[in-house]
Amino acid sequence: MICDELRKDIAAIKSSRSAMQERYDHMNKTGTSGKADFVESRITAEKLVDEILEKYLPDFAEKNPELFNWYPNQEIKLNERAVFSINNNGNERIIVGQPGCLVEISTTKNGQYKVNTFNAHEEWTYTPLLDVLTVFSKDKILLGDGLHKEINICEKDSMGKWNLTATIEKLNNEEGDKCSPNVAIGLPNKRILIGGDNGMLNICGRDMLGRWKILEKIPGLKDKDGELSSVNAFHVLSDNNILIGGSRILYRLSRNTTTDKWVLSDESEKVFNDDDSHYVRDIKTMPNGNLLICTDEAIYEEKYTNEDEFERISAYKEGRHWGIIGDNRYENFRKVLPVADNNIIVLLKNGARDTTSLYSFKKDDNGRWSITQELGYFDKETDEDGNTIADNRIEDIIASPNGGFIIAKRGSLVEYMHRADSVEELKNNLDKIIEKGEA
Repeated sequence: MICDELRKDIAAIKSSRSAMQERYDHMNKTGTSGKADFVESRITAEKLVDEILEKYLPDFAEKNPELFNWYPNQEIKLNERAVFSINNNGNERIIVGQPGCLVEISTTKNGQYKVNTFNAHEEWTYTPLLDVLTVFSKDKILLGDGLHKEINICEKDSMGKWNLTATIEKLNNEEGDKCSPNVAIGLPNKRILIGGDNGMLNICGRDMLGRWKILEKIPGLKDKDGELSSVNAFHVLSDNNILIGGSRILYRLSRNTTTDKWVLSDESEKVFNDDDSHYVRDIKTMPNGNLLICTDEAIYEEKYTNEDEFERISAYKEGRHWGIIGDNRYENFRKVLPVADNNIIVLLKNGARDTTSLYSFKKDDNGRWSITQELGYFDKETDEDGNTIADNRIEDIIASPNGGFIIAKRGSLVEYMHRADSVEELKNNLDKIIEKGEA
């Protein structure tokens, strides 16, 4: 809030109410002859209050997010291609990967977004499927190409242009099969850990001649049935070990400081403590330091004890078949984004119908999670030949530099923020806001 502007608005309300009080006193002295003037002054005062409250709706919601719902705040238009991934590099910049197109988005001083596009069609010899696996800095990113089953390192030069500086091929698993990359994370000594389909776990870096290549293949990434497990999520733990989420499994990768080798732990079934199949999709850290482990059918909040031990804090699951069932649709969890210790945003997908949904969850004082808001059901429209003509399905979700979150769908990104939907909603919560003392 701008204090000088707020003082002027408060003074205007006081002046309007003083005028209304004068007309009220006049009406009491003169009888019904002054009633019309009083009613007019009351309408004017109430209209002024509504206008000023509407002006400060974003500020009230920012200070009191628990009292208001999430609503779309602004849309960032892209080209009409699909969005494979979005990644926030920590410098208030967003990197978007699309087919043959790399998009860099920066924020302006007023919270708006500026879009810069690098078209790989014109610069590279072929069109890669640009999936932003990780962002090392504002000038260096790692791109995965699922079609050609390789990764590309991209760096920005002094002129602000993105350049393909290295390509790493032969992303094979322990059986020698070429695999698509899914996730990546930076390691010490400027190395990269790459995880992908069918048990592929490779460490990449520069050789003695400075060339990027695969330095080590880590074997043994199998699920509890002995099948090769795909890697869907990495997360750096508080002791600098790496938690690996895959198909029906969680592994811990630790570094032997004597041999400088990375060692895969035994499977961490103790995290789930049941016989169900848990396909780990996402792992995030909450503001309180606990882990959120998102599987197809449940979300777990775990506390890591630095001794490869996990303490269950809470979990969300419904009935025998977990996930969310509603309106004849069965949806599985895909992504989770903590926005507070007791508030998370969850992206779900119906694999059969190829649709997505977005929900807000809140945890009560007893550690129970419940749905507080369904933000939307995102479907696709097809023509009579079955071709997609409009696609609103969500592909990814990240935190917004402005304090909310951003979803990615075909052709655009949409920023969501906490705000009151109307002045009436704000008025209904004014007593609680005043009681908090953080208006």
